[in-house]
Amino acid sequence: MAKRFLVGVANIFAYHKTTGNELFTSRTMIDTAIEISTDSTNINGGVGNALQYIYFHTPELSLTLTETQFNLGMIASNVGSDITTGGDIWDEETVVLGVAGAGVITATPIIQPDIAGAVIYGWVTDAAGITTKVTFTGSNFTLAGGTDGETVCVRYYTNNSSIRVVTIPANFIPASIRLVMECSLASSDDVSAAGGSIIGKIQFEINTAQLSGAQSIEMSSSGVSQTPLTAMALASPSGVGGCIGSSVYGTIKEVIAGANWYDNVYALAITNGEIDITGVGTETLEVIAIPIQGTAFIVPDYTDLTFTSLDLAVATVAATGVITGVAAGDTSVTVGITAKASVDDAAAIVTVT
Repeated sequence: MAKRFLVGVANIFAYHKTTGNELFTSRTMIDTAIEISTDSTNINGGVGNALQYIYFHTPELSLTLTETQFNLGMIASNVGSDITTGGDIWDEETVVLGVAGAGVITATPIIQPDIAGAVIYGWVTDAAGITTKVTFTGSNFTLAGGTDGETVCVRYYTNNSSIRVVTIPANFIPASIRLVMECSLASSDDVSAAGGSIIGKIQFEINTAQLSGAQSIEMSSSGVSQTPLTAMALASPSGVGGCIGSSVYGTIKEVIAGANWYDNVYALAITNGEIDITGVGTETLEVIAIPIQGTAFIVPDYTDLTFTSLDLAVATVAATGVITGVAAGDTSVTVGITAKASVDDAAAIVTVT
């Protein structure tokens, strides 16, 4: 079997568990990790207190994701909030003063948060670094002592309809998300049609991941702030009936470029090897594929199969696997993989009465 390697970091896609809305994506991760663990308890007894049984419990699946960019969607999900558009913001601009220190800004200033009264203030910093509080009339202000042609920096509070805002509640619950992680699968033996060693991808799908709520935004003069997340997978119904073991954390899916369902198959089988048909009645074959690794499965595409009746005077078989009686007698119907003759045909005995 070819050697395969999971390389690089994963691309991340996160969806809201209830609405299905995309919460965030990332194609610039620097760290993506999945840790699967379980605790165990030894049960000892008898002479010498020998080990009798190991009880496994508390299985966990934890996730670590670090985005090299600043990702507002990841932060919003981690604090259980939404991204909204539009709001009030502190802004500043460079203004050239006119006669007697008169100046005008391009935006419309508004009253600052927590300031009582109707006066709108701004702060003007001159070339000497001295900051003076001024009042606005509309977008106009006057800097006492300012001179005609002087360049200053004006800071003020205004409304901006294009900003994106995440509110961090004082009491928040991190979002529950469906997380999909995709990373490249490489091989030192197989080579893709394009001549590269990347032969496909591995997709990790976590049905329900509960974000931890821990968020660190670190800034430095010589670095770039990253966006880290940690999460724990929550058990979700598997969709399979039963009383025990009906929950899962997620799945790991291997996707090989250009692969066929029969590449890993070494044998075929027919569910019912003895088929009775009355007159010109019909019966549909159910063909099972048996892989080298993994569990047997129903063949997903009969167009890849070749069906043959050994006696067309007794029964015929269509490309869909439907057997039709013709006349009384016995015959065999075989099925094989058209593009893989190395797999032995499976056969069923057909009796028409």
